[in-house]
Amino acid sequence: MKIKLISLALAALSIPLAQGTQQKICDYSPKYGNHGEKWKAEDRIPDFSYAGYHAGEMPIPRESNATWNLKRNFGAVGDGKTDDTNALKQALQGNGKGILFIPAGTYLISDKISFGRGNFVIRGEGPGKTVLMFSKSLTDLFGNTPDAHGYSQYSFGPGLFNVNGRDLITSSNLLAEIVAPAKRGDKTIKVSTAAKFEIGQWIRVVESDSGGSLIRYMYSDKGAPAPALTGSKNIVRFLSRVESICQDRGGITVTLERPLPYDIRPEWRPEVHGFGPTNEEFGIEGVSFQFPWSAYPDISKRPVTTLYFSIGWPIAGCGTWSSSMPTSAFI
Repeated sequence: MKIKLISLALAALSIPLAQGTQQKICDYSPKYGNHGEKWKAEDRIPDFSYAGYHAGEMPIPRESNATWNLKRNFGAVGDGKTDDTNALKQALQGNGKGILFIPAGTYLISDKISFGRGNFVIRGEGPGKTVLMFSKSLTDLFGNTPDAHGYSQYSFGPGLFNVNGRDLITSSNLLAEIVAPAKRGDKTIKVSTAAKFEIGQWIRVVESDSGGSLIRYMYSDKGAPAPALTGSKNIVRFLSRVESICQDRGGITVTLERPLPYDIRPEWRPEVHGFGPTNEEFGIEGVSFQFPWSAYPDISKRPVTTLYFSIGWPIAGCGTWSSSMPTSAFI
């Protein structure tokens, strides 16, 4: 874990005192502590200290000059009544690098927005000033047909606003097979070959479910896992950099920058792949999102009124960011 840690205060209570003053009492996680001093790699709490733009090691880019203006260049109105869907779609479907500036206003959006674009920033004038107001849920737009297990067709995405990309796991970027078990919290793995590894390289450790055993393990063997996940290939993907490579009589050992968040077991067909997301360097900032309110019984049956980021799933390590981007619902 990095020395730079973020305190996780699980609850902050305000207790009224005499003369109208207040004192805040924080209740910290017994497994994390105040500054991570109780955290253990073998516990189930993941190491979040690498979260952030480029693993939190680089500042977010602050280029100030906009390349396009949604109103001036694409004809959006932003009065909360005129449908600006086509203007936004047109602005997002290009291939050029730069910043799309969305001036203050409420932009009515009546359809799903999906695009994949790197080296691109969407920038508004600030929370509550630039608002993308989606008037319909995905169920309103496309219906919702549950699968055989009763799960919504949107349980795992997409959303109403989709930044698409792919983190390909194929034979072409296979670096090695993992040839020995490892435990959650370990930082070393035994691999079949070192030929394609480099120190500092971003890699993916992937495992596939076998008969539901990996999914049950991820659920801590508590309750039945979602049937739709059983047998899923490459269902678990862990991102890390390579810290060192050692070859001796005991085989080839790769030391990872981060501890494993789950076990490595042969029956889950563990492999190491190169990390190569199709979209990188995307940011969105200073934009509020509004969605229609929809009640649903649980998350697996939701009609979906949400944002969905799939830039190299998951987006960590892809050079992406969001800031000043609140969401709200309206009835």
